[in-house]
Amino acid sequence: MSEYGSAFEVLVSQKDAALQDRDKCCARVDATDQKLQKVSQSVLAAMRREIAESIVKSGVLEPGNRPDKAVTLSRSDFELERTSLNGQIAELRTQLLVEKARNGNLEQRLERIEAQLVAGVPAKRQEPDSGTEDKVATMMGEAVKDLVTRDQLNHAVQELDVRLSASDMTQSDQSSILHASAGEKTGRKLASMEKFIQGLYSNVPTEDSNELPACIRSLMASVNGQERAIQEQAEHREATQSAIEELKRSANGQEQTEYRRATESAIEELKRSVNGQERAIQEQAEHREATQSAIEELKRSASGQERAIQEQTEHLQATDSAIEELKKSVNNQERAIQEQVEYRQTTESALENMKGSMIKVGEDSSASETPRQSVLDFPSIDALESFILTTSKEPLKVLSTNLGRFLDTERNERIKIASETQETASSLLRLETEYGGLVKTQEERHSGLISDLALLGEKLGTVDSSLTAVKDDSSSCFDELQLQIRSMQGWQNNFTTRQLHEAILREMNKLVPNGLNSIMQLTSRIESMEGWLRSEQSYGAKRRKTEHEGPYPSNGHVTT
Repeated sequence: MSEYGSAFEVLVSQKDAALQDRDKCCARVDATDQKLQKVSQSVLAAMRREIAESIVKSGVLEPGNRPDKAVTLSRSDFELERTSLNGQIAELRTQLLVEKARNGNLEQRLERIEAQLVAGVPAKRQEPDSGTEDKVATMMGEAVKDLVTRDQLNHAVQELDVRLSASDMTQSDQSSILHASAGEKTGRKLASMEKFIQGLYSNVPTEDSNELPACIRSLMASVNGQERAIQEQAEHREATQSAIEELKRSANGQEQTEYRRATESAIEELKRSVNGQERAIQEQAEHREATQSAIEELKRSASGQERAIQEQTEHLQATDSAIEELKKSVNNQERAIQEQVEYRQTTESALENMKGSMIKVGEDSSASETPRQSVLDFPSIDALESFILTTSKEPLKVLSTNLGRFLDTERNERIKIASETQETASSLLRLETEYGGLVKTQEERHSGLISDLALLGEKLGTVDSSLTAVKDDSSSCFDELQLQIRSMQGWQNNFTTRQLHEAILREMNKLVPNGLNSIMQLTSRIESMEGWLRSEQSYGAKRRKTEHEGPYPSNGHVTT
């Protein structure tokens, strides 16, 4: 036996190492996804808290007061942090899709290797020469050149942890978590954010889930479709697991022909499982398209909204319920991933048993069919060399051809999947950018409404001051009018017929100046007549008085 492993053993060992690395990466991605879900819930609660506080503040602002600049700055910092978290979520989703694609590639490689093994394995294993070993080592190096190592995965996860770690911690907190393990800094950051925002969640009013926007309902429908796809994947995994169990039972008590037949059936089951995973990936792509269309619909509907504050509150509450549904979906996905891990472990153990059984059967068949030949059986060194070249040339040629075809196919598939993954990542980034722009527009509209309310308060203050000035002016005018009324009443009280007569005469003198002499004569005559009348009245009174006093004098003279 040679000290060098066969190509099948090398590929199996590489597959095992890649599966272990992928499992670790999936576990870390799942843990990060859970943390991001908690952060998204906390961020949503903070958004609703901010909107409620802004509404309350806008209602109690005094005239002439502007919104606090500190509130605006905290809201902008909050938006920047939420945008960075959305970008990190998109990166994690992209990495998850890449790992799923690599998983599919590894399963396809496993199928091809098992097909080649079932097709025919050389009964004898000869010592390869140095040139063949170098060629095989070169080909294997080119095959594993683009694979992701464990160190690279650890480095990527460490960078993710650094990006998600606390950037606003104090110096003491940073020194305390300087030597923390990967994921611990992110956990502390998320725990602090959740503790800070959890106490403010109760201030937000709740809404009925029946009044959700159409976009949220479409998101929920797409999430339900994804859950159905995950259920189908679970059914495929169960079928594959049952096939592997049958394969293990048949491998223990049957001959090589029956073993190969069971192996072929297991490979067919594995193919069907891979096809089911491909359909699941396609359904996930459709889910992303449906999500993008739903967000486009949300963008179109938000452009026509007039009651911005109320609709923002309803939208955030609907998003809260949608996130709860997404949380349930993610939990289902976690269970599905756990089942995949168990399925991979079962598959690896089955493959190990298959490999041991095949090697044992090959050794038995080679020992029973071909007798061992010693170096002493050959008459010369030339005959020995020709025998070695004759027996090793054809197996090495077949191995080189199959390995080259396998590496070419794998390279083409890797290029194709990389392009599709890039397109999917760009679509997700574009979707996150549009959603961030929509949220920013809504926040700007909310800020504009707050400023409008402040301006209205200022205008009301101006109107109050104007009313006060009008009141003061009216009071002064009323005082002046009362003074004029008092003067008019005094003039009326002092008004006489002589003054009126003189005024009439002056007016007549202005209008009829030729009749002035006649009027003057009439005036003098009237005055003389009045004087005579007064004298007559006084004289008659005296005469009546003297008549009653006594008889006249005797001489007949009248005394006056």
